[in-house]
Amino acid sequence: KDHIEQVNQLSDAGLSPEKLAAEIKQAREQWAAWDKSGDHPGKGLWKEFDRTCEESYKPCIAHFEKLKQRRKENLQQRRAVIDGLNARFAATDWDRPDWREIDKFINHTRRDFYKIGNVDFKHRKPIARALDEALGKFDEYLSSERERSIKAREKLIADIEALGEVASLREALDRLEILKK
Repeated sequence: KDHIEQVNQLSDAGLSPEKLAAEIKQAREQWAAWDKSGDHPGKGLWKEFDRTCEESYKPCIAHFEKLKQRRKENLQQRRAVIDGLNARFAATDWDRPDWREIDKFINHTRRDFYKIGNVDFKHRKPIARALDEALGKFDEYLSSERERSIKAREKLIADIEALGEVASLREALDRLEILKK
């Protein structure tokens, strides 16, 4: 009877659904341990205890269902972000891309993806892998552009350093003007 009263008190304790569920689980484990000890409470008392636990757990069901629905919506939002990445990749003119805008887009998209709340555990790795694949397609182009840009800057630095060896200031300034273009 004490176990039943203990579970009844949980309902009125104002606990969060997570805490309430944990307390009910613990009460059931205590009951199971007590039952295994050989001090059997009887089938009628067990049914009353089980009914009390089920009744006390009802608010948890609604709460956990809301969380499940939210995780489902989050998964849909994350998939939409990935679909947006793939659509953007397909629509990009890779002969004349706006590299800064693409880089900015990717950074914002990655941030937005991770701002979306949690998804069910079973979907975490597959959705993260799908994001990595979508970003990887962009990264192939961005990596080669970064390499090209670094080489161009290194050449410009070397050309400017070489101007220090030019004897005539006028000639050095003329060459500098050509390098700016």
